[in-house]
Amino acid sequence: GPARDGTGTDAAVAWLDRLRALVADRCVVAVPFAQADLSAVAASGDTALAQSAVASPPDVVDSLLGVSSRRDVVWPAAGTVDTAAADMVAATPASSPGATDSGRSLLLARSAVDVVDAGTSPDTVLLAGTAASDRAVLFDDEVSTALAGVGAEPVTPAFTPDAQRIDLAADSRTARLQDALGALQYEALLPSGAPGATPRLDRGPRSLAVVPPQTWTPDREEASAVLGTVAGLLRSGLA
Repeated sequence: GPARDGTGTDAAVAWLDRLRALVADRCVVAVPFAQADLSAVAASGDTALAQSAVASPPDVVDSLLGVSSRRDVVWPAAGTVDTAAADMVAATPASSPGATDSGRSLLLARSAVDVVDAGTSPDTVLLAGTAASDRAVLFDDEVSTALAGVGAEPVTPAFTPDAQRIDLAADSRTARLQDALGALQYEALLPSGAPGATPRLDRGPRSLAVVPPQTWTPDREEASAVLGTVAGLLRSGLA
């Protein structure tokens, strides 16, 4: 139908200005367009749709925010993909004429992949059954699930194993925040899956990726508590 001027222009401009200032010195990653299900996009067999979902978002973000977003990582909203989707991501070229792809990695839940070759890093692997160039950066399921419970609209991610699923409505918002902070600190203190093992500080450095939901709903105080906990772990030498 015919277009017409909307309302809220001043608020939108102010929001974009604040966002530009925030990301000016940050690492920026564009997520797949409209949080598209990449497995469903791959099943369609439509290369133009794949281009719009995977390659176009960084161009849009860069043009609006004046940054050079990273193009070497793709973050599916579900934290999982099937083999066809992984191959689609690897085969989709950069959309911008001046942009180049030096290969992409998928940001996936650790429990969502079959590891072929861990190489030199336990958190970057090749994916079983996919093209040789398909790589994944793996994030921690348990901590990421705990973070997903923080905020006004807590969720249980699709990648969460059945044994870790809890009734979010049974806990208060404060309790859910404390669960997340405890999960972050536990991973810094002890190796995953080894209760009573040697503290992390005595085992040398280790990388740990954690991923809250793309539509995360913490308020200012909750976000500050999470980031403050991470900062404290860094200051104390536990991370």
